[in-house]
Amino acid sequence: GTAHADNAAPALWGGLILSRCAASHPPDVQALPVPRGLFYVVLHTDIDVNTRQARAALPESIPLKTAVRQWANTAAVVQAIYQEDWALLARAMTDWVAEPVRARYIPHYEACRQAALDNGALTFNISGSGPSVFAFCEQRAIADKVARAWEQICRERGLGFHIWSDVIRNTGAEILEIED
Repeated sequence: GTAHADNAAPALWGGLILSRCAASHPPDVQALPVPRGLFYVVLHTDIDVNTRQARAALPESIPLKTAVRQWANTAAVVQAIYQEDWALLARAMTDWVAEPVRARYIPHYEACRQAALDNGALTFNISGSGPSVFAFCEQRAIADKVARAWEQICRERGLGFHIWSDVIRNTGAEILEIED
């Protein structure tokens, strides 16, 4: 319901962004270093996920134990990025708060998660409230395998989809000259 930069900042600046958008005004946005050789795969299906509904489904409070696990993972993700420690990144990318609730809005969620991990992805998560999901991989060949597995899942289920995969870069929005 409020303006936030969690999608706009990475699109404009590129790379990986740590944002305290809801906690400050104006938003506090920090660029993290872009790890060498870390690939992403994003799957966006033609499923509508209502962001307002996905936000409303989140609990108003969470147990302290869950909060501590979430905070520890957030710190570990930042440390993993700075140190290019893929084993730590793989362990730390578990979302204990939003993902368990929002996964139910994505019918292909579990199949895609399993396919990503079975094909060597380091991580699998929901992008925002969905329906997009993403994986991080430490090699292009692994990212390509994950993309092919997701494509097969979508085709078998009759889902319209788009898949993007590449190395993570510092390049953000660019002005392109279009020739007539």
